Amino acid sequence: MVLTLIGSGCRAVLVAAGAPAGWFPVPIFVAVASLGLVLSNATSLALAQVPRAAGTASAALGASQFALGAAVGWKTGSQLMHESNI
Repeated sequence: MVLTLIGSGCRAVLVAAGAPAGWFPVPIFVAVASLGLVLSNATSLALAQVPRAAGTASAALGASQFALGAAVGWKTGSQLMHESNI
């Protein structure tokens, strides 16, 4: 979680400082790469709270991840289509 916050904070500083675009992949990589450490532990901690309904809880977490991914993909795609006037 700390690495995710550090990566996001560095990205915000780069945006505020008007840094060249070549610097942006570094903090984005740090933030996204650390999610593999955070999300798996968060899922196991959440499932430990409901041991009798672990399957249902796992399905709800998976469905919410897919729904969020679909919503972000749709919004990004529609924004890109709007900006490029295709």
